[in-house]
Amino acid sequence: MEIKEFRDICRKFRRHMDIRTTAKYNTPLELLTDLMEEVGELARAINRKEIRKEKTEHDIGSEIIDIALILMWMADIYGIDFEEQLKKNLESWNKRFEFSI
Repeated sequence: MEIKEFRDICRKFRRHMDIRTTAKYNTPLELLTDLMEEVGELARAINRKEIRKEKTEHDIGSEIIDIALILMWMADIYGIDFEEQLKKNLESWNKRFEFSI
């Protein structure tokens, strides 16, 4: 899946959630709170797998995608083109860390 396609799905899902629930996923502060919650869920899933060695229902991949969804929403709110910003960051990493693709 291309980044643009993922962004479009994120936008559609956000509109769906705004219609479906009384909660609005519109403000950066609300999204930041949701992001911290999802990061906590990821930390718990990693802890269960890596430290406790438990087989768990918590899927690390699912938590990472939930985080990506919220980050895409935040980028959208601030008018950040995710793909363009990624290119800029790659250029910066190339200069700072002598990293190239």
